[in-house]
Amino acid sequence: MSIVYIVDSAGALYGPVTLPVVPGYGEQIPEDAVELAEELPACGPGFAWALAEGTPVRVVDYRGDVYDVDTGAQQKWEALGDVPVGLTAVPPPGPYHVFRAGVWQLDIAAQKQAKVFQVLAERDGLLVIAQMRIAPLQHAAFLKMDTEQENAVLLAWMRYSVDLNRIEQQEGYPFAITWPVSPE
Repeated sequence: MSIVYIVDSAGALYGPVTLPVVPGYGEQIPEDAVELAEELPACGPGFAWALAEGTPVRVVDYRGDVYDVDTGAQQKWEALGDVPVGLTAVPPPGPYHVFRAGVWQLDIAAQKQAKVFQVLAERDGLLVIAQMRIAPLQHAAFLKMDTEQENAVLLAWMRYSVDLNRIEQQEGYPFAITWPVSPE
């Protein structure tokens, strides 16, 4: 009695499968199936059985998600065997990693550049708000229409604005920022 395995589009063997008996015809073996003399042992995770010149062989199986080593972009890999040069089965651990010497490594310069961009964008947004608060108070002071309370608020907003503008001088910049407290 033979053992039947289905051959998928990549050439991997799945099974054994039990074929239904068709009355008057018996077992019908599909086109995408092969008969083997004996059942194959389990090959374990990361491997699959395939046929090489009609003989079952155990091959590595990286089918599924793989990652471009230049960009980290995810793509589908559907072939048996080793992943080609330029791809890896290991996902990048984060957005600022580069593939060097066969492993993903943190690119500290890229991480810092992105953090600087993020921090300065946040700072600039806060400076816009501060300037919106400062402008009418400055007008009142220029026209000598300000009250003592308005003058105190103006000075608080101006100090806040200066402190915001100096965050780049902080020791932990850009990863550890002590943000000034808004006068509001």
